[in-house]
Amino acid sequence: MLASYGGRLERWPAAEREAAKRFLAGDAEAARQQSVALEFDELLDAYVLAGPDADLIRRVNLGFRPRASHSLLREWWLGLALGSAAAAGAACGVLLPVALPQDDSSALNWADDQATAFGAYEWEEWQP
Repeated sequence: MLASYGGRLERWPAAEREAAKRFLAGDAEAARQQSVALEFDELLDAYVLAGPDADLIRRVNLGFRPRASHSLLREWWLGLALGSAAAAGAACGVLLPVALPQDDSSALNWADDQATAFGAYEWEEWQP
């Protein structure tokens, strides 16, 4: 517990404090280890982390200059490109089955429920 919470018993969990006080009062080696832990706690509490110097802050801030906002023209072109790609995909999906060459043996019959863009399929071919 000393390694986890240090020498100050007020930093320990409340449920462990009373048992620790009784143990430290009755064991000289435990009391010595607590005094070592208290010294270490004092060293840790006295340590102050120095902040960055002004030159470092300036150099970091120079590296992160805000970018110019997107212009309306740039956003318009992006929307046009995405819309064109979507329209081309939809057109291919709709027009490709009609434009595919068909041979007489597998002519598409749109009323047939077995018609695909690649010809009619036979259900027996897919059964094990």
